[in-house]
Amino acid sequence: MKLQGAVAIVTGSSSVTGIGAETAKGLAARGAKVVVNYATNEAGAEETAEACNAAGGEARRITDPDPEIPDGSHRWPWFLPDGERFLFTVWTNDLDAQEKFGGVYLGSLSGDQEPRRLLSDPSSAIYASPSHLLVMRGDNLVAIPFDTREGKIEGEAAVIASGVLRNRATGHGAFSASSDHTLVYAGGQAFLPSTLTWYDRDGNRTAAPGESAAFLNFRLAPDASRAAASIPGPTGDGEVWIIDLARGVRGARGARGARMKGAAQ
Repeated sequence: MKLQGAVAIVTGSSSVTGIGAETAKGLAARGAKVVVNYATNEAGAEETAEACNAAGGEARRITDPDPEIPDGSHRWPWFLPDGERFLFTVWTNDLDAQEKFGGVYLGSLSGDQEPRRLLSDPSSAIYASPSHLLVMRGDNLVAIPFDTREGKIEGEAAVIASGVLRNRATGHGAFSASSDHTLVYAGGQAFLPSTLTWYDRDGNRTAAPGESAAFLNFRLAPDASRAAASIPGPTGDGEVWIIDLARGVRGARGARGARMKGAAQ
């Protein structure tokens, strides 16, 4: 199937041997113009773009993350009906920068205008025909009137579903809509709370050491008196906490986004 004149955005295409990169190269070989979307691996994205061009297609960069935004990235692109303009999310795990710079932006393939911020919501967004943007606010999925011709918000948001799944670490909401006005979404939580439980050597359950939390990783100290646990912070990034297992007290929070290696000391 030939795809001359078609434009495709491929997310996760910076891993040169991954599914995204192979998809991008396959589309380019069929004549499509490919937008290579990536979060952090710039070198891999450039290599994928070169491979797309070598395959006979056209791939190029159309947005540049602001180096002044800590941990900033451009995510979750979605085309508007004209095939030229698209929505994308500026994401950062820094709360101050997220409030100032994060949210839903409008960009264009031609690049004749700088990307423009439409909404401050740190969420993926899509266009739902004929005249709304869908975006997450907290755990609510909202619809916002949108003028596609002018590229402007036209009215107030209305909640259309609550309890919709959203990944706090990436801003991605589990929802989509088709051109025939069908909406689908998933409910639930990305990080479910769990409880640490001790069992003695005879298999008997003892008192739970501390309160419930959405534990991501866990490392036990050699003397079993303390543990290091990674727990999602406000933006979903893991924060390392030290738990006193004898008293069930959590304290000594580490840096956001820190990685745990080995046993807790």
